[in-house]
Amino acid sequence: MREPHRSVSSETQPPYALAPRPGPGFSPPSRRNLTERVAGWSARHRKTAVFGWLLLVVVIFIAGQAIGSAQLPQYDAGQAGQAEHVLNQVAPAARSTVASTSACRSTRAAAGQRRPGSVR
Repeated sequence: MREPHRSVSSETQPPYALAPRPGPGFSPPSRRNLTERVAGWSARHRKTAVFGWLLLVVVIFIAGQAIGSAQLPQYDAGQAGQAEHVLNQVAPAARSTVASTSACRSTRAAAGQRRPGSVR
């Protein structure tokens, strides 16, 4: 048979629950840590905090765009990207020539022109 439910006694309560409560003249420490001060300020100035964060994001985004990534080569994924990477390492000048040649071919193909002597 089950035992009847007993209320929690002071013997089983944690030690901090038995500590005496501060009197009427007690004041909490006046020096709060930085996190508490920032949280309190942002709770009192909600709009300023939200717009400040948005402004920070915009400034960081613009700075990232200004720095740019023009110096970083971009390669496609898979075998085509590996081949492009190898070609760029072996002969970077030839790669730009190949790219311009293929651009001319694709432009001609889009215009419907044929190279002299090519069979359709």
